[in-house]
Amino acid sequence: MIIFKKPNKDTYSVRHVCDNRPEKEHLKEVQKIDPNAFIANKLPKDRNFRDAWEPKEGKVEIEMEKARSIHMKRVRHIRNLLLEEMDKKQFIASMKGEDVTKIEADKQLLRDYPQKIMSEVSKCDCPDTLHNIFDIELLSSDKLKGKIEAVRTGSV
Repeated sequence: MIIFKKPNKDTYSVRHVCDNRPEKEHLKEVQKIDPNAFIANKLPKDRNFRDAWEPKEGKVEIEMEKARSIHMKRVRHIRNLLLEEMDKKQFIASMKGEDVTKIEADKQLLRDYPQKIMSEVSKCDCPDTLHNIFDIELLSSDKLKGKIEAVRTGSV
């Protein structure tokens, strides 16, 4: 496998060698795109933090500081999606003259959530564990479930 970065991208890409030419020939081609491209014999199982990949001695490892940052960015993005939905609910409820105290309290919990998990995230030293530091109750929005899961797994 040849690991490289495409122009204007921070994410590593993988090129699998699927013909009979030696990897080194493929590497020369790819080095026209990325002079730092290299041959790797091992990739991380977890692709959720591909933006945190770092080359180390013929393999790719996940740089945990970058992975933590990516995770928190995703958590905040999801929180913002949920807050947006709750703002709409609050507006409708207030227009109907309904009590919005519960909605306001739920919104505050969402606002506080990233800070609440920061300590656990900062101690995490494993990508699988990091990916699972996420309160599934936050995913309670049926409208946003697919979108949230896409953000959470990094496929957006």
